[in-house]
Amino acid sequence: MDLYGFFYHAVPEEGVLTLEEIHHIIRDVWLTRFDDELESERAARRKGRPKSTKEMKLEELKLREAEIYRTGMGEWQYSFVASFNANHSNLKRGH
Repeated sequence: MDLYGFFYHAVPEEGVLTLEEIHHIIRDVWLTRFDDELESERAARRKGRPKSTKEMKLEELKLREAEIYRTGMGEWQYSFVASFNANHSNLKRGH
């Protein structure tokens, strides 16, 4: 799922989130979405063996997204959610 699709499903139907709720969703849900898969890759690797391509890609993605969040996604997420709320408040969601 991409970030836009993720937010579409993460924003409540009433379309209102506080800044802290937005940070929680990104920090504790979006940025951790591959943690189980990454742990599984690490556990499957025998001692002394190199990381798998999948493990390296997951680590790179996790680092890149964490850096985006750390360096300014805060403003981006606020404007995105505000725009999303304003433009999509009448959409019905299929759960």
